[in-house]
Amino acid sequence: MLILTAFCLAAVAVFSVLWRREWLRARRDRAEVEARRLKDSEFLRRTLRRAELLHRLADGLEDGLFILGADMRVLFVNLGAQRFFPPVNEPVGRKLVECVRNTRIVELAEKALAEGHRQSGEIPVTSLSDGGPAEDRIYEVVALPLQSDRSEA
Repeated sequence: MLILTAFCLAAVAVFSVLWRREWLRARRDRAEVEARRLKDSEFLRRTLRRAELLHRLADGLEDGLFILGADMRVLFVNLGAQRFFPPVNEPVGRKLVECVRNTRIVELAEKALAEGHRQSGEIPVTSLSDGGPAEDRIYEVVALPLQSDRSEA
């Protein structure tokens, strides 16, 4: 009987040690998951802050800037580029050909994407001013293919 009691106590002790070890491992795993979640949320906050800063910087440029995806859809437009898109109010998400009046811009973008290097040309644009006469201007348009877009194509 004494041996059975000793054996039971030993089994309980071993079970307790194993249970405690497993409990500590589970606790450590939960802590690691929480640390990763916090790190990911901090990374997301920093990324959003940077994106907002870049958006404000691009909108502050007098030059027009728009970014196209590999499928020729408009991903981003700064305020300076709005003159190329009338009468389209919101070009983001639409194909470039649907948004611009001058097809030469589309041709430059398509050629830059296809050939993988810079394309440029002079594009005449008629701007309508508030209450005033239409104004013709010639803009130099530069199309630069971004490597990240080409890899997704």
